[in-house]
Amino acid sequence: METKKLQGFAICIDPGHGGRDPGAVDGKNASENDTLLTAEKDVNLSVAKVLADKLRLQGARVTLTRGSDWYPSLAQRCQIANNFGASIFISLHCNAGSAQAAGIETLYNPDSKNGKRLAELVQTELIVATKAPSRGARPRSDLWVLNGTKMPAVLIEMGFVTNPGEEAKLNSNSYQAILADAIVKAILRYKKGESV
Repeated sequence: METKKLQGFAICIDPGHGGRDPGAVDGKNASENDTLLTAEKDVNLSVAKVLADKLRLQGARVTLTRGSDWYPSLAQRCQIANNFGASIFISLHCNAGSAQAAGIETLYNPDSKNGKRLAELVQTELIVATKAPSRGARPRSDLWVLNGTKMPAVLIEMGFVTNPGEEAKLNSNSYQAILADAIVKAILRYKKGESV
């Protein structure tokens, strides 16, 4: 029987936005042959559920800040993670920009040494797995969920819903599984004490 490598490790997953707050939205656009209508909140929640299942298979204790389409406040999200006693906090998001803007980035609180280490591992594994352009692991001091959580925290921008190619991938179950597998691999490396 395979050892559950994350046995007892507590992880809070935060699917960004939700409910009245759709996050980044990309509508259908005939000129770009774009037939998808994508709300970031839906992609975030879908990936979060896949990620939670994969982490539980590794023995982790997992909670989500939302398991359906509603909007917990930023303060509530931090409170959920802190009350759960999470070892790490993972916030999932999608980016918006021009139709050409592309890539994945992972943000962390510059005051958190372990947050930086987790972000670098997550970014590395996501780029290896997806071959997406890397926008780097980057410090951000102005994000509520990275400041209000008591544990190492990262915010992952999984791709651009405004880029037709990335939007199609983000809506695909198989690509969502690739993203989740890469994050699990990074968390396993983080728990082992590895750095990039």
